[in-house]
Amino acid sequence: MKLKAGVSLSLLLVWLFPLAFASSRKADEQLKNLKTIHVQQSAYGKPGDRGSLFSATLRLELSRKGYKVTEDVADADAILSGTLGDVIAIDGEQPDPPQYGYQYQVASKGKVTLWRTEFKLRSRSGSDDADQKAAVRIVGGLDKAVKTAIRKTKKKG
Repeated sequence: MKLKAGVSLSLLLVWLFPLAFASSRKADEQLKNLKTIHVQQSAYGKPGDRGSLFSATLRLELSRKGYKVTEDVADADAILSGTLGDVIAIDGEQPDPPQYGYQYQVASKGKVTLWRTEFKLRSRSGSDDADQKAAVRIVGGLDKAVKTAIRKTKKKG
């Protein structure tokens, strides 16, 4: 029985590995051609609040890195979206310094995730300072992934 289960698992892995590899190659192909990005409104939502200000900061950082930012999803190569929030202790003392969480991803218009990141930052200066640092980190991570995809596809091509 153990041998049968081991063979089944091996066959499953042999079948799934090429699918994962093909999916990775498709993501690399789409990432290497990423030039125009639509930034979806952050989950905080209302104009003038933290979410809309963070989305504006992301747009600015993307422009600084050389990406074209578009308001129209139809004109974009991919969509940057995600959530931001404050880390709050349910019981006990609040984190000192305050902690802020970020979870962002870039997806194709077909909703295939091409890149993602999730992290927390601490800042005594408040959420504005943390959000600025987070925008730099998010866009820097995306830019690094794009450059890595370009290198990978050059090696294969």
